[in-house]
Amino acid sequence: MFYSFVLKLKLVDLETNSNLIKKFQNIGLLREILGKVKGSTISNFLTKDKEFNQGRIYFIRITSIDSKEIKEITKYLYEKKIFNEKITIQNQIFLVKDIIHNEENSRFSKQMLLQDFLDLKELESISIKFITPTVFKFGEMEYFIPEPYLYFGGALKRFNLYFDESEIENPLKNISSQIFKKINIVHKNIQKRVVTIDGKIQETFIGEVVYNIPKNELDLGKIVDCLSRFSFFSGVGQFTERGLGQVLIES
Repeated sequence: MFYSFVLKLKLVDLETNSNLIKKFQNIGLLREILGKVKGSTISNFLTKDKEFNQGRIYFIRITSIDSKEIKEITKYLYEKKIFNEKITIQNQIFLVKDIIHNEENSRFSKQMLLQDFLDLKELESISIKFITPTVFKFGEMEYFIPEPYLYFGGALKRFNLYFDESEIENPLKNISSQIFKKINIVHKNIQKRVVTIDGKIQETFIGEVVYNIPKNELDLGKIVDCLSRFSFFSGVGQFTERGLGQVLIES
């Protein structure tokens, strides 16, 4: 299962000497919470605030493409919620107020079984919104335009890495990333963003792109449907474990 949910937190003890909201840290927020996550990604705090405030409600999105790991994470968080135990993130003390799993209550909450990826649509176009800063890397070069072969080629590599064939056969294991060069960008609205990672300035982008699949490439449309669904959970590009490369999909 691939899993995405939103953690609702209340700040109950403000550390005023370090109340800046730090983004894209070299130690992910989940590692501060749990200490043993590998296949999960986590957003920064879903807020435009630059500083923490006492008593404020904050939200964090957590996704996982590792079913064993998500069980560990949700077990830990539910125990904290049930027993009203505090957790520390970025030196601030929070209580877990809710764990939002329902898609009706948050656009970031969704679950998919592996079998769901076999029920694919023959897409002719798809819109991707890059909601957190994103950067792609191919060889030694960094790219700030989400070319189709970068987006879908990277998603394919991750999909094949994490797909558990003990349940069903991987439908994409024999697909070459060269096929994505047939896809065209028909619309893009990209804005550059500069973020700091490990003390270094990193150029990135956010925005929206619409990809078009040739009408005579029905199988390609299904592949794009599969990988775009997957990328909602996995993120795309570099530094996804720190909250970069998160996307929303509109087909």
